[in-house]
Amino acid sequence: MTMKHHTDKVQAAEWHPLEQTVIATGAFDKNIAVLDVRQIDLGSKCALTSDIESIQWNPHNPAQLAASCENGAVYLYDARNLGSPVFTLQAHESACSSVTFSSMVPGFMGTVSIDKTVKLWDIQDGRPTCVTSKSMGVGDLLCGQFFMNDPYMLAVGGSKGQVALWDTSEQSSIERKFSSRIKAAPTPVINTDLPFLPANIGSDNSKSSVTMTTDASESGGSDSPGKKKKKKKKKKSKGNK
Repeated sequence: MTMKHHTDKVQAAEWHPLEQTVIATGAFDKNIAVLDVRQIDLGSKCALTSDIESIQWNPHNPAQLAASCENGAVYLYDARNLGSPVFTLQAHESACSSVTFSSMVPGFMGTVSIDKTVKLWDIQDGRPTCVTSKSMGVGDLLCGQFFMNDPYMLAVGGSKGQVALWDTSEQSSIERKFSSRIKAAPTPVINTDLPFLPANIGSDNSKSSVTMTTDASESGGSDSPGKKKKKKKKKKSKGNK
């Protein structure tokens, strides 16, 4: 199965943490897309202002996903309405290589950039505020992610071939802002109704509707995708020698 809904290099592909067949993708064609691989012929996408660097689902709101861009901007979207972002944030002046959420603190978001810094944000109620920032000393930051079982631990990878770990609670401003929100990491619960998928999927007059195509050479012709009929071999009966 090959999906061809982007027209340039695909930089990010993130499976939804709860809905096992839903995936979000972002590319250098400046588009992000959300689709269900069980309904590969339809999906929803929208155009941003710059090439996409990373995508991350919000673990505390399964309908939300964030995308970071080459121009330093970060967008937060509700997957049910990709036509209008929840917010747009100019997080960095240089490319924002990663956006990440704390799995144990609602509203706690981090961004990393090739400007060599990490910024930590409070995005509660859809109004992002920068709480603190730090230069990590490992060169341009190319990736970053919160540890899933700790509310504050963040890892980043730099252009000097080094990985830096930061216990962000060492900053008193972080402790004051987020300590009262700490809770257990979300428990995966599969919802087969897919309640947050865009309501306009399949609508002929929807501007955000997009057709997904598959490579016929990989789908086995008219058979089920990726499956080929196996010929049954007849066993030869052994005759008397």
